[in-house]
Amino acid sequence: MTNAYTPTPRTRPVRRAQRASYDKALVHAILDEAMIGALCTIIEGEPHVQPMIHARLDETLIFHGSCANRMLGALAAGARACFNVSLIDGLLLGRSVPDHSFQYRSVTVHGVARAHTDAGEKRRLMRVVFDHIIANRWASLPPVSADYLDTMMVLTLPLSECVAKVNRATPEDIPGEPAHAVWSGVIPFQIAAGAPRPAPGPQPTPPENVTRYQRPQS
Repeated sequence: MTNAYTPTPRTRPVRRAQRASYDKALVHAILDEAMIGALCTIIEGEPHVQPMIHARLDETLIFHGSCANRMLGALAAGARACFNVSLIDGLLLGRSVPDHSFQYRSVTVHGVARAHTDAGEKRRLMRVVFDHIIANRWASLPPVSADYLDTMMVLTLPLSECVAKVNRATPEDIPGEPAHAVWSGVIPFQIAAGAPRPAPGPQPTPPENVTRYQRPQS
């Protein structure tokens, strides 16, 4: 099995092509760290985009939501999908307007999704999504009822056509005018969880996956 995805006209960037990568390990790592992305398609000739929680299972992405969701309904009917996740690692501050940017990691996936209707398969895939957001959460919850499953749509999108794009650059050492009068450098960014805040009412002792939550999940 190859360790890289094959570039296509949709995944080959025109600008900053040196930032593109088709390495599977890198694509997987970015998708696994991200919790949410932008899911896009065309509905009745108009572009639509909405935030969507995802999870990766091997070489597929999993999405789930209400059967009333217009976006998921269009994808289940065969509309082409485009999904993007972006992680901001730092604010890049140069000494000129053009020398400002972000340090980032992103992945874009193109393809046609598949709807899953079998109840057991829907449960299995939804568990992957829940445990992607917080490890071992699904096992601590009551079983999902058949009635609830009937209201949910579960789709998978293959990772056959995708690309990562990464910028780890730092500001250029340009003195500016007057020389070195403007601070230049990088402000690092990271996701940090705060102390858990319990909901009203009696609570058990919070488990370790709550008290020691972090991204990416260990």
